[in-house]
Amino acid sequence: MLRQKKLSYEESLELVLSSKFERREARALNVKINNAGVANLESYNWDTTTQYDRELVKKLFSLSYIGKKQSVLLF
Repeated sequence: MLRQKKLSYEESLELVLSSKFERREARALNVKINNAGVANLESYNWDTTTQYDRELVKKLFSLSYIGKKQSVLLF
């Protein structure tokens, strides 16, 4: 049987605000992805005349550089 800990007012407020912030961030990211015209890797058109490193593109699509606070320069 699990015991539920009662949260203080501050802890409850932090939980609610954190959840709201995370949802807002996720929604903003989805808007950016949709505006970019590429919803996911499966919908990406790999058949182009431009040569590129597919593994690098897949790594960029993972957005792991964002969590590491790194920048990406494409040219």
